[in-house]
Amino acid sequence: MIDLFKKKVTILVVVGIVFIILVGAVVIGNGIKSNKSSYINNKKVQSVSKNKSIHKNAKDNANSLVKNQNNTANVNGSAKGQNNSASTFNYKDYFGEWTIKKSIGTSPVSAMSSDQIASYVGKKIIISADQFTDLDGTVLKNPTYKQKNVLNSEFINDTHRQLSYFKITSNYINEIEVDNNGGMYSNIYIIDKDNIMYSVNGVFFQLQK
Repeated sequence: MIDLFKKKVTILVVVGIVFIILVGAVVIGNGIKSNKSSYINNKKVQSVSKNKSIHKNAKDNANSLVKNQNNTANVNGSAKGQNNSASTFNYKDYFGEWTIKKSIGTSPVSAMSSDQIASYVGKKIIISADQFTDLDGTVLKNPTYKQKNVLNSEFINDTHRQLSYFKITSNYINEIEVDNNGGMYSNIYIIDKDNIMYSVNGVFFQLQK
């Protein structure tokens, strides 16, 4: 009887140990599974967050690039507009005979009297490819013409007057420089297609065809 009782107790102990081992294994397995699931979820969250960050940076970079391109376009557009204005000016369009109509101003220091200025009204200059005829009848053979866009600051240096003094609202004026034998002889300023400005001894005259 004692031996039988010992056998039963031993079997119960073994069964209990096995049960405890099985329960422990299940608990450990669930813990590992839970930790693995948490690790995977954390990785997914990090991946999504990283992708969002990459997408945001790419979007910001794209917006910055577009903004820079627009600024460049604006800058280039402004420069192009000035070049177009300059390119429409052709000195050959002003070949012909031009007659003084009136005086339109003087430099701060002028050597002419009112009577002398008045005496120039009606005088002419003639611009052509093979010669330039001045107001006093001087003829330059085979002159060289240079067309320029003269800024207001440059005009002030040359004439000691601002363009606004002649009621010119632009910040530049078109100019035809007449050269003779490699040196500058005179300057003709373009007011518009029908009017030019020519200076003599500090007096500015308006001429028309």
